[in-house]
Amino acid sequence: MKQGVAICHGECRIGGPCEPGWWGGWVVVGGSLSTELGRLLPHPVLEAVPYKSHKDRINIHGVFRPSTESGCDEPTRGSYRKTALDASFNALGTEHYLLTENNEAVRDMAGVVPYDAIVIAVNHERHGGGGLYNTYAILTVDHKWVGHLLLHEVGHSLAGLADEYYSSTPTAGLAYFPAGVEPREPNITALLDPANVKWKALATPGVSIPTPWGQDQFDALIEQERFVEASAHLADPALRETLGGRSRAPDTNHPGSIGRYWTV
Repeated sequence: MKQGVAICHGECRIGGPCEPGWWGGWVVVGGSLSTELGRLLPHPVLEAVPYKSHKDRINIHGVFRPSTESGCDEPTRGSYRKTALDASFNALGTEHYLLTENNEAVRDMAGVVPYDAIVIAVNHERHGGGGLYNTYAILTVDHKWVGHLLLHEVGHSLAGLADEYYSSTPTAGLAYFPAGVEPREPNITALLDPANVKWKALATPGVSIPTPWGQDQFDALIEQERFVEASAHLADPALRETLGGRSRAPDTNHPGSIGRYWTV
């Protein structure tokens, strides 16, 4: 046992005996011995598809180490906290993008239990997070949108899904998806071959491609609710798999979100 590390096993193991072969373990790591563990782990991930049908094949462990201070760094606000995992807002110059570059500390904590996926819980009331494919998901947990945010960031880190942020005006975010190149991410397409779109097997027979999704009504709803789009990682002409996907999370603090979630 590493000095100063607490492991939560029994109450965090969901669904009974683990059946080897799907996930050896899902570890949540954090820099505080707080009550956030019980709130974050079971829901909503294990109530969402595809996790819901595999509850008996998922082990979840919590690994916590006390931090000198609570929270995380907020460079643009001049706030810096001494924490176990050195999490920080303003990653890549983006206000709500939260990451840690201290990979050694993350792996040192997570490595005390078997794991295949990492979620980093950050004690902060401000909405923020990030998800790096095959690396980790990280999110703040002291706000009402924690469940939605968890699903969103796990979609990035575990499934390699793309953001589906929407804006009626195309932005520089399209640079992530060069013209003429089909995106690697399974939930978006450049529609280079409409007859063989990557989710063809899931589409309703006879549905039009691209499929009208009610953009006018959606824009009206945005205006009505006074949501403001601050950034977009995906805009027309790139297409999304579904309007109901968990690529977005509703939030009152983060201006770049309008309630879309991953479904893949």
